[in-house]
Amino acid sequence: MKFIKSKSAPKGGKSGDKGKFPSNPGLRGIRAVVETVVIVLLLRALVVEAHAVPTGSMIPTILPGEYLLAEKLSYRFGEPQPGDVVVFKFPLEPKIDYVKRCLAVGGQTFEIRDRRVILDGVEVPDKHAHFENTLPPVPNVFGISPREWQRSWENRDVFTVINGAINSRPAAVKSLYAFVAVHEAAKDGVALDIDSLEAIIARINPQAQTWDQYARGVLAQGLEIYFGDDFSHEKTVPIVEKALQYSIQQLIYFSVSDNFQEVTIPEGNIMCVGDNRDHSYDSRFWGPVPLSAVKGRPTLIYFSVEVQPPAIGKTPTIFDNIWVIFASFFRPQDMRPERFFTLMF
Repeated sequence: MKFIKSKSAPKGGKSGDKGKFPSNPGLRGIRAVVETVVIVLLLRALVVEAHAVPTGSMIPTILPGEYLLAEKLSYRFGEPQPGDVVVFKFPLEPKIDYVKRCLAVGGQTFEIRDRRVILDGVEVPDKHAHFENTLPPVPNVFGISPREWQRSWENRDVFTVINGAINSRPAAVKSLYAFVAVHEAAKDGVALDIDSLEAIIARINPQAQTWDQYARGVLAQGLEIYFGDDFSHEKTVPIVEKALQYSIQQLIYFSVSDNFQEVTIPEGNIMCVGDNRDHSYDSRFWGPVPLSAVKGRPTLIYFSVEVQPPAIGKTPTIFDNIWVIFASFFRPQDMRPERFFTLMF
């Protein structure tokens, strides 16, 4: 009987394996790494993305030093709605991602009145808002017309317009510092009548090079006239010094934060505000967020660690974030395990 010798399989693999990776362990490992990287990149691009939050603008919803997973599918098939927490590219610097809460969408009117959110003329529940400032709601005293305010807000230029308003109308600065002085005096048991004090300081225009010097002169002279025969430095100096612990820029911030003048959100945009209302740089100050900048919706806090706030103007890199997570395992007391794997919906 004649046997026919079978054709040998090609080296490095079985018969029929043409076109496949050889059965070399090293090459198989490379293939596995490549496939994993491709899958991760696809998931990151299409489904989910990790983010680190270095600041406290979303306290108490999100704490500084928390790491989030944000899903991307919801906003591929729909748009953010008021109440949603969203991740978006910062309109003034698109390389930076921000996390804030959407409070209004295109076509709606939005206003904050004494820290209460007014949407389309109606007050709405605002259960996530968090306030740390001990002052009462700071009034809006800038006298900017609705049309000019809408234009400056859309053009991301509110601070320029406000600074122009107070430069041309210093009475606004007097009103802000009179408001603070009355509040600080009350803490020490000294009752001041705001209308009487404002009527007095309206006539005072001290020579000054800075707003700080101007406010000091206004308050010092105004209180001396206000108290009259009851005037004493022991009574008035603490009021002036405590009022001047707030810079004019801080008072402008608090005023816009507490009494945000009404705007109409342009179509194709949303209004995004931090839950920590007194310490959030958000749409109130730099305008609307285009829908094209929205990246996803946070769904899970997967890691949480106490960190020092980053330097102003410095955005943590991916290497900074990896280092924080790695270093935290050597300082377990800095971890917040009770916040691990917290769902955000």
